[in-house]
Amino acid sequence: MVNQGGLRSRSDKRGFARTTIIFFRERRRPVSRRLSATMPEKAVLQGLEEWPGIDLLSRNGNGGPNAIEVKGRAGVGEIEVSDNEWAKACNLRERYWLYVVFNCAGAHPELHRIQDPFGKLIARAKGGVVLDAASILQTAERNT
Repeated sequence: MVNQGGLRSRSDKRGFARTTIIFFRERRRPVSRRLSATMPEKAVLQGLEEWPGIDLLSRNGNGGPNAIEVKGRAGVGEIEVSDNEWAKACNLRERYWLYVVFNCAGAHPELHRIQDPFGKLIARAKGGVVLDAASILQTAERNT
């Protein structure tokens, strides 16, 4: 469901995480864990902290971990990242990816992937931090 600001609900976010897993499988990149940030007890059972600040944990080409946070919008616009998620992005830097899905409500959703969003995007405080759409579109890696 889309709220007034065009942001997707938490239940829809789980669908984005599933879509991301499919994306990884298509590209033959193994996803080692799918996390549920809304259920801290599951994260703890997987050996993580209660609120890990990520949605997915995958393995990169060298076998090392990549942390992935997934955000979605019905259209194109700014996204909000929680303080916890932003702190994790700050700590993990090159191992942290932000996946932003724009136009989720339409027939052609767009995935934009940004490695090290803490180092590459300018944020402004608003509860968590807010990242504007223009910066996301300019900084995201191009899907080939």
